[in-house]
Amino acid sequence: MGKRKLPAPAAGADAPVHRNFYTHVALPVAVLWRIWLANRMPIMDCDEVYNYWEPLHFLLYGRGMQTWEYAHQYALRSYAYLLPLQGLARIYEWLLPSTSTTGMLKALVPLLMDMSAAQQRGPTVVVSTKFVLFLLLRCSLAACMARAEVILCRSLEERRIVSSPVVARWMLFVLLSSAGLAHAAGALLPSTTWTLFWLLTANCLVCGHVTWFVIYAVAATLAIGWPFGVVVLIPQGLYVLLVQTQLPSRGSSSESNNNANQKTQQKEEGWFSPGHRKRMEELVWLILFVTAAIQTMVMAIDYYYYGYSTSPNFQIFRYNAQAGGDELYGVEPTSYYIKNLLLNFNGVAILGLVSLPVVVLVSFLFSSSDEDNKNETTTSSSTSSLLLLLGVLLTPLYLWLALVVPRPHKEERFLFVIYPVLCIGAVLAWDGMVSIVVAGLGKVWPQLPATLAPHQSILHGLVWTPMAALSMMRIMALKKYYAAPLSIYLALHTQEAARPEAGAPRELVCTCGEWYRFPSSFTLPAHQDLGFLPSSFTGQLPQPFSQYGSSVQSVDLLQPFNDQNEGLRERYSKMEDCSYVIDLEMSMDCQAPSRAKVIATAPFLDAEKTTSTLHRTLYIPVLHEKAITEGTVFYQNYILYKL
Repeated sequence: MGKRKLPAPAAGADAPVHRNFYTHVALPVAVLWRIWLANRMPIMDCDEVYNYWEPLHFLLYGRGMQTWEYAHQYALRSYAYLLPLQGLARIYEWLLPSTSTTGMLKALVPLLMDMSAAQQRGPTVVVSTKFVLFLLLRCSLAACMARAEVILCRSLEERRIVSSPVVARWMLFVLLSSAGLAHAAGALLPSTTWTLFWLLTANCLVCGHVTWFVIYAVAATLAIGWPFGVVVLIPQGLYVLLVQTQLPSRGSSSESNNNANQKTQQKEEGWFSPGHRKRMEELVWLILFVTAAIQTMVMAIDYYYYGYSTSPNFQIFRYNAQAGGDELYGVEPTSYYIKNLLLNFNGVAILGLVSLPVVVLVSFLFSSSDEDNKNETTTSSSTSSLLLLLGVLLTPLYLWLALVVPRPHKEERFLFVIYPVLCIGAVLAWDGMVSIVVAGLGKVWPQLPATLAPHQSILHGLVWTPMAALSMMRIMALKKYYAAPLSIYLALHTQEAARPEAGAPRELVCTCGEWYRFPSSFTLPAHQDLGFLPSSFTGQLPQPFSQYGSSVQSVDLLQPFNDQNEGLRERYSKMEDCSYVIDLEMSMDCQAPSRAKVIATAPFLDAEKTTSTLHRTLYIPVLHEKAITEGTVFYQNYILYKL
């Protein structure tokens, strides 16, 4: 480790890689871990439910809650983003059996979510197909994220972008153990989808798959409906355009065998040589073709649902660009993001934020130490090539923070895009720091680098294992403290509630101040709808989709929408119209009438009464239970009432 040269990217598939580890160990473990967490993590943002799960439910079943962003006159959301998941849902529906108290559906639910929290006080639960469908869709999103994480780490090892296989595997460990990605991976949010596409495009960049890079990058930019994410692809796009067009794809063995000839040819041609310009032209034509194809498809889809030609990408960009647009939904200080990163990533966040300076310093120090090497030119070229590639992978972290931190309106989901960059950068930073220290000490004890080289994994484990332990305590805290809503809504699916008499009117399941924790209409039986009871919230609430969705025919059938977050009293239901009420036991917004019957309860952390900051943020077994008895941690019940 003392005089370690920064390795150059491998030219082909000759780089040693233990594919069996990633295929037979890492991938199954990562996918199963993400699936296990997908429905045990609470839904952290009501925008996920009302802006994505509810419209998806409408596309599948013709019912759901509509936000103003889907109103015909505003059209801020693209239906194209939801159609792939709609297609997957149709496949699952075909595979799943009908509602049954026994069989596969009943067996699936305990595997996909935690049912131990809720205490049922009624008939046996009847699991509906759409409830299981909701769980499976969230698991599918999380599994896709896991696969992308594994593939990128494998490519970093295979192409020798990192100093050793140990570094790539610790990267995967940090990715999988982080609390931030634990709840972000299964979310149906544009920021999560951008996270997935960043992993995919980064893998294409490392492997030199230019065509797939273009497809992924253009699809993410045009089809997700959140164009701001393109910022994280700017460094990659410039790298592909200016660097990777100098050489053909690195995948062929003949290219690997003629690596020296390629370097000579590259040196002779240089940038913007005739060969380079030709490949750049081909790339530009590819970009134009893919852009035209995807944009045409997206606009056709949105035309079908909105009834006129519109671009939700442009609409949402214009809305957020105007002064005070997103500020209507709250403003936060910069410390909000600092606390969020420390809470979800602890020391990983700190190391990740300093990763690029550390990588540059390591590159400078180790390239300088090789000045007397007879292959000085080759070494310098290899070091510069690797430094450039690592810089391209890490730069999105700083670009994204520069974009979102100054904005007054801050939300945790806005940071999802940089979560994998933080994890990868943190491991690179620690590996670089260890190399610098060992190289320095090696000047005093020359045998030290050779002695420590076989123990590189231990040096990483000393840092990442305790940080992973902290992340696990945060993950378990989220699971234990805030996962009650999904369990309580499952309790609606009883023999009594899920099988009404023929011809019975539709029922309202109402909530007061807990409207923002509603898991989605997927968790309601087919004959039930969501209703809002008056609460302290004064902003604009969603309303049910009309049968015409977002088309012009719906405008006269719905209560008016506005883009100023102004609430309407007409959105609220009356208590006497509700068949069920779901709310916290000590809700300050509304109280269930005395005639209400408790159907199910589940413990939910009372964060306001809990005075222990440690136990409010982390779950520490034994100590947490002791804090409850000592009166520093409080819970209240999340309750399903039948009226």
